[in-house]
Amino acid sequence: MSEDSPIPTLLAFLTCESVIHDAETQKKTLVGIFDRIMSSTVPLQVAGLGLYAKLVEGSGKYTFRIRMVNLKDESQVLDVSIPATWALTEAPLELGVNFRGIPIQAFGTYEFQLYANDAYLGRAVFKVDKLELPQPPPAARG
Repeated sequence: MSEDSPIPTLLAFLTCESVIHDAETQKKTLVGIFDRIMSSTVPLQVAGLGLYAKLVEGSGKYTFRIRMVNLKDESQVLDVSIPATWALTEAPLELGVNFRGIPIQAFGTYEFQLYANDAYLGRAVFKVDKLELPQPPPAARG
């Protein structure tokens, strides 16, 4: 961690099904942006979840930290650190991270929190709601 690295500004922080990184062009493609997961039961494991962050006004070495918490009780679901070097000061930095099998224990609101060198930058919120299946119509009596 570099003490002289400025706190960057977060322009975008999105949840999606996956982030695809093109090695040749360095472009990122976000597949299936969402803010809600519907499920008939919990607990469940989210098969695929991507996070995308676009940051500006940074330079130097950073440790980016991503926390996922259940907002009902602030219980932590995930905590990941990602080291990065911001080489081009005038260019934005884009982070794309894919997760598999994130455990969800309860319906409710969840939040991803992004930190740079322990400074809070912002959040991405999503809900896990109960999927109510439609009831079949009553059988006709003859």
